[in-house]
Amino acid sequence: MCPIYGLSDETWNHVYMCPNEDMVCVRMSEINKMKTILELLKTIPELKSHFEEVLRQWYQGNILVQVKKTNSLYFEMLQIAHEDKIKIGFDPFVKGFLSKEWAEAQNDYYRKEIKDPVFNIDRWEKAIVTVLIDYRTKMWKERCSILLAEKNLTEESRYREFLQQFQPNLRRDSTKKLHVMDRFLFKK
Repeated sequence: MCPIYGLSDETWNHVYMCPNEDMVCVRMSEINKMKTILELLKTIPELKSHFEEVLRQWYQGNILVQVKKTNSLYFEMLQIAHEDKIKIGFDPFVKGFLSKEWAEAQNDYYRKEIKDPVFNIDRWEKAIVTVLIDYRTKMWKERCSILLAEKNLTEESRYREFLQQFQPNLRRDSTKKLHVMDRFLFKK
């Protein structure tokens, strides 16, 4: 059983789909991070919205059955890639394995539409894989921090408690020696 949520078996995938509100917060933050990166990398708009919808559906335990129909030049390539992913499942995608067709469509888009050497397929693939791996790492860290924090549910409160054990030994003005971001913890 999931020690955080308590209603589901804790599997590898459950950690990434857990409905606990802290886990959902981390998950939504990572989806927003991916959206931002996809925008910065000038991803095909249809592919960007497709990734977002696939992730939202996967996190809820659903599978997006088809790609949203558009008049895009890249619709057919996106449809083929999506059908491939349906056959093997979206688990590999969430683990950072991208479809060859997605990369080919994005590469075509860069060559035909963007025409700027700064934007290339290697950079695009690396960024997406990095975001997906970071997401998985953050979800596990969040899970572990929730389990380890018996009373303190936030990282800030655990860190404040850690710093306060040193407070009696600090003179009044010695807090100025602390990093600016840490000083406020003594004031609360």
